[in-house]
Amino acid sequence: MPALRERDDDIVLLARQFLRDVAREEGKSFEGFDAESEAMLRAHPWPGNVRELQNVIRHVVVFHRGPVVRPSMLPGRLRNVGPQERADQSLRAVERQTIEKAIATHAGNITRAARALGVDPSTLHRKRRAWGRVRSTAI
Repeated sequence: MPALRERDDDIVLLARQFLRDVAREEGKSFEGFDAESEAMLRAHPWPGNVRELQNVIRHVVVFHRGPVVRPSMLPGRLRNVGPQERADQSLRAVERQTIEKAIATHAGNITRAARALGVDPSTLHRKRRAWGRVRSTAI
């Protein structure tokens, strides 16, 4: 089974499930993550794999109130992905994280994200389709 850092979509699915479980255990109300927090979860290299993700989510629930997890609630190591951490990732992974973060930053607006990245929107649509994030073949 691939490392968690190589399974971007699974990271968010697992984080959502952990959030529901831990919030129920702690008697707190959390509904999910905002787009920027999800992008940060995808961008983190997760050297501790699933256990690290579980610990991060437990920390968020124990020390914060919902309903939505925001970047400020996440540990500093997730908010500050620096050059050293990125050096251990493939160029493809860094490209994907950069694109996903731009899309999240622009509230899902592909056109604005593409403009901010200096590329054509069709490039982002094509890449997301290749990643399996978008099922449609229309651009």
